[in-house]
Amino acid sequence: MNYKTTAFKNILVLSLLFFSMVGYGQKVDSTGMEPITRQSLENALKGGFLIDNIKGIDLKLGGHLQADVIFDTHKTGSTVFFKPSQIVVPSESYPNTLFNIKDSRVRITALNTGKEFDKHLKVLLEVDFRNQGNAPRIRHAWLEVGKFGIGQTWSNIIDTDAFPNIILNTGGPNSFSVDRAVQFRYTEKFGDDVFSIAIEDHQPNVSVPDTWDARQVFPNLTAGFKKTFGKNHIRIAALLNPIDYNSELQPNKLKTKLGYATSLTGKFKVGKDNIKLHATYGSGYSGYIEDFNKVNNEAVVIDGNLETVDLFAGWIFYEHPWSDRISSTLGYGLNDLGLNSRDADQSIDKTHMGILALQYQPLNQFKLVLEGIYGRRENYAVNDLPKQAGDDVRIQFTTLFVF
Repeated sequence: MNYKTTAFKNILVLSLLFFSMVGYGQKVDSTGMEPITRQSLENALKGGFLIDNIKGIDLKLGGHLQADVIFDTHKTGSTVFFKPSQIVVPSESYPNTLFNIKDSRVRITALNTGKEFDKHLKVLLEVDFRNQGNAPRIRHAWLEVGKFGIGQTWSNIIDTDAFPNIILNTGGPNSFSVDRAVQFRYTEKFGDDVFSIAIEDHQPNVSVPDTWDARQVFPNLTAGFKKTFGKNHIRIAALLNPIDYNSELQPNKLKTKLGYATSLTGKFKVGKDNIKLHATYGSGYSGYIEDFNKVNNEAVVIDGNLETVDLFAGWIFYEHPWSDRISSTLGYGLNDLGLNSRDADQSIDKTHMGILALQYQPLNQFKLVLEGIYGRRENYAVNDLPKQAGDDVRIQFTTLFVF
């Protein structure tokens, strides 16, 4: 069987499976339906069994089971995650089917709900199974008491109230700020508006010779302000990323190159629909972006000096509910790196990602998702070679059960 026939067969099987489940679920009563969204999953807002209540503090056990069937048309260095930066250039036909359960999660939460403890209290411990051999991996280990927070959770530069409603194995889109960091955070609320500032751990993602030493001496500084307008909001955030290093010529002299970024995010309600957007611009911060957190292009060595790489990262998504059970999400993401990215490990110029997701929730705790994803990587011309590009198309079928 040739490649095109194999690809068509895989896509057809996944599509028939999805739509047959949709047809069956039309007979199921959806009374009291609470949508399972990416935002509710990432913020631990849905599900959980009450284990105990101690002095007004609810202790809950929850999580979700997730199983994926993934089909790629072209060769890529990333498997479960879809990262356009890892698409092989030039494109190479390589149909491949993958099954995945690593993104299932288990979490324990503790939340103050009574009067015995008069300060806000939140504890979140969550693991998935992304380590080798499906071993548990800590996603969140976070404590909030009053206005202060400590532990590992989403970086303060991220707008956790504007996650686009897609699966993509909890990654994506390509231009998404998706870093989880160990941090100390202070939060101040002004009615519905929120200001937060944090110092965070972030190891540098840089391209330096083996004889150099790049490391973190000074922590990163992040700050954000969210302004709410009814059901809409915008959030502005800023990041300072000191990259500390010693060069071969001056091994005993610590140097610091400052990376930085500013971002604007928002969520807007238009009737029953949602429009979500994100735009970040800066230099030397690419390790915070989903597509580049394993690519060493925050900074590169040019003429014996470390120079940060400019980056624009932006996306826009449109979410539409067709009924209480059926919804769709359509979106596009772009990463555009500066010219000195030619000197980084992979000489990436731009990456693109387009996503169409169809979501069906027949039960309050159960959801089916069918996603079509297109990714493209464009490289800078290096060593007099012409510019080259690579593409991949992915079809992903996901089942989610939240408990």
